Amino acid sequence: MTELLQTLLNDLKLMYQNAVVAFPAMLLATRFTLMYAVCSMVLGVVIAFVVAMLRVSKTPVLDPLARLYVSVIRGTPLLVQIYMTYYGVPSFWQTIDASFPKLVPNILIDFPVWLAGTLALGLNVGAYMSETLRGSIDGVGKGQWEAARSLGLNHLQTLSLVVLP
Repeated sequence: MTELLQTLLNDLKLMYQNAVVAFPAMLLATRFTLMYAVCSMVLGVVIAFVVAMLRVSKTPVLDPLARLYVSVIRGTPLLVQIYMTYYGVPSFWQTIDASFPKLVPNILIDFPVWLAGTLALGLNVGAYMSETLRGSIDGVGKGQWEAARSLGLNHLQTLSLVVLP
């Protein structure tokens, strides 16, 4: 029993020493993680707003495309989306570059890891958040839409001055 306790204490001491040594690297990694998370969220909010507006507008061509985007993104696991972004995007652009040399910038062929991750997370956040925004807009009472129309506001003014605030 004493030998087991001694082994346990030695293991805990070693774990503590490793944590102290790794702390500066973890602090640096935390900074990058927060930076990538914020970039993904900003991208996601922009995408969500555009997709929600497309869904609310009920445009015959753009609404089905927005629905397809949301359905595909929400229907696939995030890890698959990250793999497809990291491996699929450069592969697609390499194929285009083989047919049309000098047309595609190098950043799309040599896709950086941070860009693939940020883009994949931004697209994922955008799809989920667009449904939240669309539901919020659809939740606005019909009376508010009619009141805005009676004041002479067009659809864009109604969205920006009445619905979105």
